[in-house]
Parts: sequence; C-alpha cells; structure tokens
Amino acid sequence: GSAFDPRSDHLFVVGQEGDDEDRYVVNGEASPPPLLLDAGVEHRLRFVFILPAGGPRVRLLADTTLMQWRLLARDGAELPPARQAMQPALVRVLAGHTWDYGFRPEDPGEYRLVIGDPKEPMWEREVVVKGR
Repeated sequence: GSAFDPRSDHLFVVGQEGDDEDRYVVNGEASPPPLLLDAGVEHRLRFVFILPAGGPRVRLLADTTLMQWRLLARDGAELPPARQAMQPALVRVLAGHTWDYGFRPEDPGEYRLVIGDPKEPMWEREVVVKGR
C-alpha cells in the first residue's frame, strides 16, 4: 500500500552468470558498487531469484556476524504482522521465489551482502550505512 522509495526500497534480482553455476549476478552486475543506506531507517530488501534451481544462501553480515532482519513478504504477499518476527539475516536461494525483508540499521557502519560461503562468496556487495 505504500509508494516505492528508492532511498529505502532495494531490489535484488539474483541470477547466474552465463552457464557458470558458481558465479552469480545481481541486477545484472557481478561486481556492483557499494549500496548506501541511511541509519535509523527501515530498509526493504526484496530478493527475486530467477535461477533454474535452488542454490546457496544469501547473508547480511557485519564482518563475520550474521545480522537480523524481519521477513515482510513472500512472493509479493505481505505477511500478517504476527508473522513478521526478527530472524537471522539468512535466506536460501530458491528458484522462482521472492522474499522481502526489513533491515533497520541503527548505527553507521559497514556490512556485506553475500551469496554463498562468506569466505569464498559467489557474489558480494558492500553495504555502507551512513549516519542520520
């Protein structure tokens, strides 16, 4: 029911890079620039998986620490508030699925959005949270 706001609504369309099952692209990019987020703001992260099969996990990390986010919607359907609990920032890549998460970073800092093993990611993007 709310309007799209590019400052807080972030779309991640996840696919494979060519025929390489070990390399991913997100929004068509293998090595994207950092994503800038504002601290103290609820950011909606929508993951759309357009893959031929399921695969690795997507994680949001601060260094090696798994962050927390709130599941908001599945396949475009908003979940009732009672089902929107905080959970570890981890989702398995499932072909043809869409997941929306709420992430509210309170303090400035640096994070990583990673597909696959954080030590040897199949795709990675730096996330920089700016102060208010």
